[in-house]
Amino acid sequence: MLQAQGVPSHVAEPYVSLDVVVPSYRADHALLDRILALPVPPRTVTLFVIQLDNPASPAAQATRAALDAAHRDNPWVRVRMNPVNVGASETRNRGLRESAADFVLFLDDDVVPDRAILAAYVASIRANPRATGFIGPTVLPDVATVRQAAVHLAEVSFFWDIATRMPTERHLPWGVTANLCVRRDPDGRLRFNRAFPRTGGGEDIDFCLKARAWHLAADPTADGFVATPNAVASHPYLEGGACPLAHFSGWSYGDGHLIDLYPDLSYRNLPELAEALLLGAIVTSVAAAQHPHPAVVAGTAMTVAAAWIVADVGFLLVRQLSNPGVAPVVQRLSWGAYLAACADAVLVRTWSEGGRLLGHWHRRRLPVNLFRRFNWFGTMWPGAVAVERRRTAETWLVRTAVAAAALWFLKQRSA
Repeated sequence: MLQAQGVPSHVAEPYVSLDVVVPSYRADHALLDRILALPVPPRTVTLFVIQLDNPASPAAQATRAALDAAHRDNPWVRVRMNPVNVGASETRNRGLRESAADFVLFLDDDVVPDRAILAAYVASIRANPRATGFIGPTVLPDVATVRQAAVHLAEVSFFWDIATRMPTERHLPWGVTANLCVRRDPDGRLRFNRAFPRTGGGEDIDFCLKARAWHLAADPTADGFVATPNAVASHPYLEGGACPLAHFSGWSYGDGHLIDLYPDLSYRNLPELAEALLLGAIVTSVAAAQHPHPAVVAGTAMTVAAAWIVADVGFLLVRQLSNPGVAPVVQRLSWGAYLAACADAVLVRTWSEGGRLLGHWHRRRLPVNLFRRFNWFGTMWPGAVAVERRRTAETWLVRTAVAAAALWFLKQRSA
């Protein structure tokens, strides 16, 4: 039996109510069965809710029937099917409405949680009874391809294992809903915002920020999200390891909405590469239309754009070599794969930035939100904005130098 901090061994531990909610579009029977088989620690009350969200799929219907049959006599398992596909946020909300527990653990339907994950969260709940929630690491497999290495180098999965990076932190700003434990609002006001994309992107951050605000209103001295590094869930790389670019632009398409929802956590910065390329294309089009030799204008613009991209790849390579802790998983790659991963990381990051711009455009917020950024660290790290601004300024110094050198070289060749 787990021993809570400060509780003598002869005193019974208090009961913990911790429900598990799993939204599922894929309806993978084996993975859902594995979640339902998680051991529940002593003196813990746990209801498992599987909320399926693909009613048109015969495979999903078959999975529901199989799970219903296997757990028909188990009052601690509920398998539900949405009448129509409603998306990730509303599916979690429907699962959340099934719960009456003090805490709810959200797991994605494609993760493989450690067998001791519930015990880890229960121990953390007992040790931190005034926490808003708890964040465990969502761990990606070892790197096997250039694209998988690029995912780490581009830092699009940085917060997935934030609990491992900051294992003693008691005020983490947010965690991914693949593995996230949150105090439940008994009044039912704390819900996922359906304004975010149905496939996900930003809704987890919004939910965590709202949860923190709600809990602070009730207890101004309460802890935030507490790192729980031993509550581990393994997550496969997307699409069988291929990690298509559309996933990253889809996430950023949604998370750009956070800038409008949380202006106090947003700030101005120098252009990202996607913004620079977009503005460069507009300026080039206007200039070429008025120039007697538009091909010259286009050629110069393409040279500058290529120089910026080369500068970003080189800057990332130097940064990684000087600070291997940025993405230690790539250390085993050959030099050729290492360089290719840096180039692909720039593509992943720029594609993600492009998705955010597209989201601003569709929400009719592009002119307002150009050069605006969301502070992912919230109020936890006061220096985060200064660090990001300094890094961006350094990047632009390198871009400018490389572009100037490229233009000088072309001028010398044509002289």
